[in-house]
Amino acid sequence: MIKQKINKIYLKNFKHVNEAEISFCNNDLVVLDGPNGFGKTTIFDAVELVMTGKISRIKNTIDRRLGYEYTLFSNNNEVDTEVRIEFEKGEEKIVIAKRIDSKKNYTQIQKRPDNWNIFQTYRLPELMSTFNEGEIISDSDVEEILDISDLERFFNLFYYVQQEENTLFLKKSGKDRMEAISSLFDTKEEEKELLTIIKAKKRITSRKELIRGQVKNIKNLLDDWMNELEKIKKDNKEITLYFRLLPKNSNIEWDKEDVNVDITTREKYLNELRAIYKLRKNVEDFFNTQFNNQIDDYLSNNQLLLNTIDYSNFLEKHDDFISLKAKEKSIRRLESAFKKAEIKSNLDISIFEDIENILQLSLDITEIKRDLEALKISKSKLTDFSKIVQQFKETRKELLKDFSKMKQPIDNDCPLCGVHFDSYDELLKSIQEKEDKFEKMTDYEGQLYEQSLDSFYVNHITNIEQEIKEYLSESENIIPDVFYEGLALAVKKKDQIFDFIEWCKANDIELGNFINIDGNKTISSETSLQELTQLILSKKKNISSGYKDHENKKFIFENIFNSNEIELRQVELESISKKAEYVNSLFYNNGSKKIEDLKSQLKSNEIKEKKLGISEIMATDIISVYEAEIARHWRKIIRDIEIPFYIYSGKIIQNYQLGCGLFIREKDNYEKSIMFVSGIENDHDAINYLSSGQLSGLVIAFTLALNKVYENKSLGVLLIDDPVQTMDEINIASFVELLRNDFSQKQIVLSTHEEEISKYIRYKFSKYGLKTKRINVKNQLYK
Repeated sequence: MIKQKINKIYLKNFKHVNEAEISFCNNDLVVLDGPNGFGKTTIFDAVELVMTGKISRIKNTIDRRLGYEYTLFSNNNEVDTEVRIEFEKGEEKIVIAKRIDSKKNYTQIQKRPDNWNIFQTYRLPELMSTFNEGEIISDSDVEEILDISDLERFFNLFYYVQQEENTLFLKKSGKDRMEAISSLFDTKEEEKELLTIIKAKKRITSRKELIRGQVKNIKNLLDDWMNELEKIKKDNKEITLYFRLLPKNSNIEWDKEDVNVDITTREKYLNELRAIYKLRKNVEDFFNTQFNNQIDDYLSNNQLLLNTIDYSNFLEKHDDFISLKAKEKSIRRLESAFKKAEIKSNLDISIFEDIENILQLSLDITEIKRDLEALKISKSKLTDFSKIVQQFKETRKELLKDFSKMKQPIDNDCPLCGVHFDSYDELLKSIQEKEDKFEKMTDYEGQLYEQSLDSFYVNHITNIEQEIKEYLSESENIIPDVFYEGLALAVKKKDQIFDFIEWCKANDIELGNFINIDGNKTISSETSLQELTQLILSKKKNISSGYKDHENKKFIFENIFNSNEIELRQVELESISKKAEYVNSLFYNNGSKKIEDLKSQLKSNEIKEKKLGISEIMATDIISVYEAEIARHWRKIIRDIEIPFYIYSGKIIQNYQLGCGLFIREKDNYEKSIMFVSGIENDHDAINYLSSGQLSGLVIAFTLALNKVYENKSLGVLLIDDPVQTMDEINIASFVELLRNDFSQKQIVLSTHEEEISKYIRYKFSKYGLKTKRINVKNQLYK
């Protein structure tokens, strides 16, 4: 059978290669030699990329979210990257190519080294055809064209021994090794069927356990029904007729005539009836406790009590207080506006109109307007110097007025200049002397303005100031800020305060002695609060010592009786007991039918459980048969590989102390796992005691064994990339003879950096008439 072989490889802008064509010329052996670092592995990478769509040794070693500035495989990002391989099968030639289109704008994420989608795959008519002449295909199409399934998986297992990753297979666990070659066993369909049966068994087991749990639950429920019915049969001899316990507007389930009572609902209904019974029996203690709790709630709210004492008498008058406070603020603002200094700076009639309206005065607004105009004219005639003197004098007067209010007997420092005087009299004398000097400095217009201002002040403002003073001196016109602010806060709690007052009235608590009715709006004392607290405490009621579970009783009262005391007191204890008997009678009547239903369910589920148990046993037996047959088939396959592997490993590994070759050993039980051992009795894996060079030889032996036994597809290529750099631990003579004798029908592409080894291998092959070719990679790729 003629198989596919590699005829030519064309590289352009691939990694460090600008452009090169490598021809294998259908030789049996092609040796790639030359110093390390000049592209031997690059050629193998190119073959792997075209055949599998990726290069297995290339990894992205950083965060996958990070991008890259340049593409790893392009030497020049402005030129297309091309890898073309021409396969030859007799007269038939197939060209597969990979291309990175430089005209496309790739993102930094797309330039990750492990993003193989950046390559487009083509089938070309000729090696050097344009891409427009070819067709775009997928990696799976490559497998179909080359007639090799699972090519990506088997490429590194059958066809290619890498330089760096040659022991990767050995470093896998025994289970992962078996997984890597599991397709060789041709048991996919059987394993798929086995998996289906295992899943089916799990479902059967799960269903059986579910039914078993239902059987147990039904038995327990059946016992409970029978025990409860037996109790009711002994305790109740009379038939209880339906009656309504609660008012007609009640919607309580157990008080309806037609109600279904089972074990769960019966216990719920009886618990509620017991709770009602306890509430009705202890009704006085209940309401006394409610009353005492209300007292505790009020007494814990000191602010409510203080608001009631201080402000309850004024809550309805809050709007009046707002108006009164606003009037007070307006008057105080106007009081400042009528000061002489303010009048000088603001000769405005509006303040006179405002005070007339607020205090209901009878002012001659026309005359005041006329005099204000005259003042304005007089003021306009003042020189700048006179204006400054006038302003300075007024400032001194205001400062002295404030000083006279604040001074202490020992204050002999001048408030204007800071000079110290021996006595306060001397200080006043000095101030007066300075004032006389300022008067002399005033010119005629200034003196005339002062006289006009004084006259205006006497004629129009003095009486207004007196009216303001009299108004502000009346206590009923003034609201203290503390009281006003407290009242504003109390108004927000008005409903609570009124509810508390009503409660006090209903319980004969007289608040008149505590509530503030003072027209001066004084705040209550701590004594009033304490006295009111003691009075309320004295109203507490006695509770029986055995009374408990008040919150539960309160829940019943609020949710069943809607907090209606009359309805609660109308319910008789005997009626509650009879209602419980009626619930039990309903339970008993429903019980017989329920027991029959449960017995029927129990029988049906026991039959299901038995059938599922039989099915589970049958599934277990079938699984055992499948596992045994698959394992037997696996052992046969391992036996097929074991003999050539033992021979090849014995020939290739040099200076091996434990025997001629190594064995393949699988687990005895049903488990996908294989080991490489030195003997049947040895259970230590070879990776633990072979040197790195010997392990490389072991991988070569295993690859050759797999290729020899199972590689019967259309690809006749074997690639070996300098597996041991020095070949010190490989028996090179035996290795070359093995390749020449057992794989003479293969196209072998082998690389080495040692020229003597290259010559030796080519000599051994050519001696037996096999065609060989040497390619010095450095010279070929860097012409």
